[in-house]
Amino acid sequence: MSVTGRVDTLEGDKNAAIAKLMRHAESILAGLLEECTVEPEDDETRLWNTYDVSDLQADIEVSGDSISGTLKYIDSGTLKDVWGAGYFLCLKFSDVDESATSVAVGLKPSVSSEMVELDEDMNAVFKVTDKGKQKLKVVSTDGTRSTVQTFDLNGIRFAPIE
Repeated sequence: MSVTGRVDTLEGDKNAAIAKLMRHAESILAGLLEECTVEPEDDETRLWNTYDVSDLQADIEVSGDSISGTLKYIDSGTLKDVWGAGYFLCLKFSDVDESATSVAVGLKPSVSSEMVELDEDMNAVFKVTDKGKQKLKVVSTDGTRSTVQTFDLNGIRFAPIE
């Protein structure tokens, strides 16, 4: 984002000019929605009455705009039936801006699904196939304004297939 404009000042008016510029920048920033919190889902959370999150992943951390940890290979159950065998990441989303009417999440590029809107459980599972190219994208919107968060997956490790 950039703020452009011209501020004419006399020597004694520098503080007033700076304050005016700051108010202008704040008004631009006020148009953005707050970013939501992204964190690993609790290990004990049960998914589709088939898996505990701990069956999918270990030591997942979200730090800044990076996600790291270990994903386990899944070759049975609902995830395999719907998306095929592979590595899956389960995340929880919270602290959503109160004016947001939807929050959509997804990996870009995705193997088989596009962005999906979060439902009441506020968690999502993603099939990770290329941790170097895929990014997690989170889009919060109120219908007129949007905030986009992007997370790098380079810190993800794939556990050996057992």
